[in-house]
Amino acid sequence: MVVGRQRTIYQKWRFRAEFDGIGSAVFAKVGPLEFASEVVKYNDGGAMIPHKELGMVEFSPITCERGSTENDLLYEWALAASNVAADRGANPADYKRNGSIYQLDRAGNIVKTFRIYGAMPTKFKAGEWDNSANEAAVEELELEYDYFETESTPF
Repeated sequence: MVVGRQRTIYQKWRFRAEFDGIGSAVFAKVGPLEFASEVVKYNDGGAMIPHKELGMVEFSPITCERGSTENDLLYEWALAASNVAADRGANPADYKRNGSIYQLDRAGNIVKTFRIYGAMPTKFKAGEWDNSANEAAVEELELEYDYFETESTPF
């Protein structure tokens, strides 16, 4: 007699990433999604206390760790971006993509959606080679991007 239910491989991942023309991949860990605004200080007319204004906004890179995908499209995307870095003549349309990262609950339902704009891979690290696995392992994928937006999914 079998007790419990069979586990599927996708139950251990809590984030799904999808980018234009890439398909999807799942990851155990994603983050941080953060940004910081620069503070510009200036003195006005000999005032002893400087005025402060917000300046440029910088978004931190996103690191996706311990992932899996069913094809090599993430690797090919990272390779296209590295070819640009090596000055091999590609244009931004070849390596910048918009996409979404979905935070999933234990049942696999979408809890929160993060829309990522102008993403480009800056680091790709393949996982362990395992002949018993059907998916392509991705140990780490680092993304730089222009900006992100969030939207919550109501329960």
